[in-house]
Amino acid sequence: MTGGQYSSTTPYGMKATTGPYSSIEHAFKISELAVTAGASFVGQGTVFHADMLQTLMKKHSRRKVFGL
Repeated sequence: MTGGQYSSTTPYGMKATTGPYSSIEHAFKISELAVTAGASFVGQGTVFHADMLQTLMKKHSRRKVFGL
């Protein structure tokens, strides 16, 4: 997300550059959607934590069901 406007992942009560009021809806957790949809592996991180993302990608690639 760009951080300038509200989105479904904006935390509750946070303000956005394009909105003078805080978010009134609770954030949508994308990782929980993946688990609910039956994902065999779910990892979450940010580009700021590149080492952690690399570790998650390595763990995922070692799974027998890679890509499914």
